[in-house]
Amino acid sequence: MTDNDPVLLRGVLHAYGERWQIARDDGTATWTAVERPSPTALHVVVAFSVGELAEKLAKQEGAPDALPRRRPEPRLGPI
Repeated sequence: MTDNDPVLLRGVLHAYGERWQIARDDGTATWTAVERPSPTALHVVVAFSVGELAEKLAKQEGAPDALPRRRPEPRLGPI
């Protein structure tokens, strides 16, 4: 997965876009998400990739995982 993975970005925007203002800052090469839960409060999350941003937002929202992940391939033989 790369930083410009459009499928991952769409998933992050779908999952968190209603509460968080999400943007990429080309000057610092970071992704930011800003939430204003009240007029006097401000939450800011910064990450270097969309995947990292998704994980951090999931933690902020109390979710175990940001987006569904692929299941690991089953192992054959002894572990």
